Amino acid sequence: MDTRVAPLTSSPSTGSTASSLGVMPTPVAWTMTDALLLVRTLQPRLHAHNWHVALGGSVLNTGRSDKDLDLFFLPFSNTDTRVDVVPMLIELWGPGERIDELYPAVGIFGAKLKFFVDGKRIDAFIGVTGAPEAVGAVDPSVTDSGTRSTRV
Repeated sequence: MDTRVAPLTSSPSTGSTASSLGVMPTPVAWTMTDALLLVRTLQPRLHAHNWHVALGGSVLNTGRSDKDLDLFFLPFSNTDTRVDVVPMLIELWGPGERIDELYPAVGIFGAKLKFFVDGKRIDAFIGVTGAPEAVGAVDPSVTDSGTRSTRV
């Protein structure tokens, strides 16, 4: 957790300061520095299996997010034979939880999952390749409740 010096502000109702010492803990889930470190750690492993990882959302737009880190996992092309990235992410971060209902249906994402790493949320948007029927096959190892499936 990041602790930053908060400005002394007056409360409209009481006129008192927000903190008598001027220091308040301000949780910061993700910063650009954290995100770049993670992306640069992931990219070589993903690249070996013909995948890219891209940063998006608030961290990209503003340099920080108190909510989550949006990562987009995209295949090199529609014709490559590749490893499914979802089991790789589960191996790294543990079981994910589906978040498809939070985002409108977009044909290029076969899976939308959230993970928690060291108490910080990552939203992973997993791209698919080729035909629309591939969308249902991208995520065989994670169920709607975020647990591993027994399907092979």
